[in-house]
This record gives sequence, structure tokens and C-alpha cells, in this order.
Amino acid sequence: RHLAVGPQDIDPEQVTDIEDAVGVLQQKLPEPVHHHNACSKCPYLTICSLHLWHTEGPSVSDSHPLVKLREQALGHLTPQHIEYFLHWTALLRMEEREQMKSAPLHALWTDSVEKRSKRGTCSANLKLKSVEASGDRYLHVFNRQVREIETLNSKTISGPQEGEFSIVSIDSRPWIAAGVIAVAKEREIGIILERDLSRRLSKDTSFHIDTYESYATTVANLTNLGVLLEDSERSARLRKFIIDKEPPGCRRKLPREIG
Repeated sequence: RHLAVGPQDIDPEQVTDIEDAVGVLQQKLPEPVHHHNACSKCPYLTICSLHLWHTEGPSVSDSHPLVKLREQALGHLTPQHIEYFLHWTALLRMEEREQMKSAPLHALWTDSVEKRSKRGTCSANLKLKSVEASGDRYLHVFNRQVREIETLNSKTISGPQEGEFSIVSIDSRPWIAAGVIAVAKEREIGIILERDLSRRLSKDTSFHIDTYESYATTVANLTNLGVLLEDSERSARLRKFIIDKEPPGCRRKLPREIG
């Protein structure tokens, strides 16, 4: 993560209006270095400058290198672009906090299967139905138990959803494998793993699949936001469509490299 939590960090639960998130959930910029050559070549110059000039972070003197680099760092961005970035970094931080609170990684070792299942982050007591090779991966399909199906129907539990990175455990050992959920239906759940679990475990084994909330998702989303601010032709086009909401158009002729 490009910024650390500051001493005046605020609990997201104190935010009563989602629009207030931008003002109270911004991460704090540490004291910038005083080195013109280093700053001018730094890949985080735009993000650093944006937080320096548009959040309540530290201030710098007029002789600081970042003052001279301000136009280079932010000249290609409009106020709307900056507002979009600050808005979404705040919302991502709020989401991350909530995810880590509802599904902490240590719960695999400290909480019972029943407790994790009740929390809505675990599909418990699954039975392996089939394993199908898919390239160098294996699609494992598990049957849900009747009790979990009834709970799903009552809408009090969600469990891992399609596309989510999740962890497979058994009663005697947490985290025996991990992969992405491919199928999440009422009566079955499928996950793609790197090895075939049926080779070493009996058909009577009970499996548990937990949603894995990691910093990886947050880092990926923050990275995408950072790329969106780059001073490049590709990022400029993306800003027009995503932030400025410019309607896409059609060319009369295909480019030469395509046609």
C-alpha cells in the first residue's frame, strides 16, 4: 500500500454518510523527501503530489522540490479526476476495513466452523462430489448439506461467491488448499484448485470453504486507480470514459493494423 495510516486515523463506523468518507477516511501522507532528482523520477509522483496538495496532510515550503514538480505531476488532471480518485480511495479503505472485520484470516484457527458459517463467510461441512481436470488445475465440486441449503434459503448466510478467492479446510487442518470459486449454487459449490484433493482424502471427509479477505484485492484496486491517473494517452482515454463519462464513439474506418 502506498500510504500508511496516520495518527488521526478514523474508524469507518463513525462515518454516517457515505459522501463524508472522502473527508474523513483519507490516508495520511508521511513527510515527503527533499530530493528533486528522486522525486522527478519517482513512479508515485502524481499520487504523492495529489495527497500533498489535496488532502489535509503535511505542508512543504516554497523551496521544496515538489512545489516545482506540481505542474508536472498534476497538470494533466482536472478537479473532477482528483475528486474521483480521493472518493474511491476512501471507499476502498472503508470496504477493506469492513472485510477484515467480518472475515479476519486468524478466524480459520481461532473460530469454530459453526461460528464462521453463522458469520456468513464459510460454507461448512461440504462433501466432495466430483473433481474435473482443467488444464493444470482441478475443478472441485462440493455438495452442500441440507442444513446449509435451508440457511441459504432463509437468506441469513452468503458464503463464498463466484469469483472470490477462498480457502479450503478440513476438520483437522485449516487451509489445505486455496483457489477461486467457479460455481456457487444452492446445492453445490465449485472451486478451482492446483491439486486433486480426492487423491489423499476419503470421500467421507467434511470440507469447509472460507472467503479469504486479503490485502491483495485492495492493492489491485488501488493500483488500478493509480494507473488511471497516469500521464499517458491510454490513461487519458480511460479517464474520459470512466470519470468524464464521455460517450464512446465509432470510427468510420478500422485502423490500418486491424483492417
